[in-house]
Order: sequence, then C-alpha cells, then structure tokens
Amino acid sequence: LQETRASGEIFALEIGALKASMNKDHGRAIELMKQATALEEAMSPPSGPPGLIKPSHELYGEILLRADKPREAAEQFKIALLRQPNRARSLLGAARAAAQTGNQSGALSFYTTLLDQWKQADPSLVEVREARDFVNTKGTKEQKAQKD
Repeated sequence: LQETRASGEIFALEIGALKASMNKDHGRAIELMKQATALEEAMSPPSGPPGLIKPSHELYGEILLRADKPREAAEQFKIALLRQPNRARSLLGAARAAAQTGNQSGALSFYTTLLDQWKQADPSLVEVREARDFVNTKGTKEQKAQKD
C-alpha cells in the first residue's frame, strides 16, 4: 500500500515536472524531479518490469537534456540503468548525454547496445535511425582511429 501511494506521488511529480519543462521552467522541473527520484529511491528496485510508468531517473535525465545539462543527465541515466538495466529509453538518453558531453566512445557503446536490443524494431523509428546514423558515422571514425 505504501509503495502504491509513493508511485502515485511520483507520477504526480513527474507530470508536474514534464509540464514545467515543456513550459521551459527547467528550474521547477528539476526541483520536482529531485523529489520524485528521492521517493523512488526509497522504494525497492523492481524485480521485473518497473512498477512506474516512467522511471523517475530516466525522466529526470530527459528533462536535464532538455535544460541543456548533459553531464547531470548522464548521471541520472547511469542511475536509471543501475535500477533497470538495459532499459531502451535509458540507453537512448545515456547515448545522447554522452554524445553531448563529447564522450563519443560512451555514446557509441550505448547506441550499439540499443541497436542490438532493437534489431527486430521497425528501422524507420526515429530512435533507431538516430542510433544507426551515429554508429555508422562515429563508429567508422573510431574504428579507423583504433587501427592507426
């Protein structure tokens, strides 16, 4: 019962944070997400699919990316992936954060893992095209640099 109530509170905070972020009130969005992640961290990590519709660290990372804070976003995606390993949206966010901070090898690794997971996905999905474009462009350059 207590975790159900906490899930409802987290959901309400996430909705408020998303609304604030869409209105470019990133400070408010970040404050709400700090509250949501604190509540989620007090819960035990899920033993199967997450009980939350959107894990709070993942959404917090996405909001931080929107607020042009990729280093902080990378940290949130790292936590999200520790709590729910290989979750596709967290991998995508981690790849974007890594790319935006200049961590090309990290971005390549996250995008490659995402593509491996989604090898049966519709190739026209925006996320799949984004990952494939990055891997095809940066992966080739990195492979050449390693050979030299």
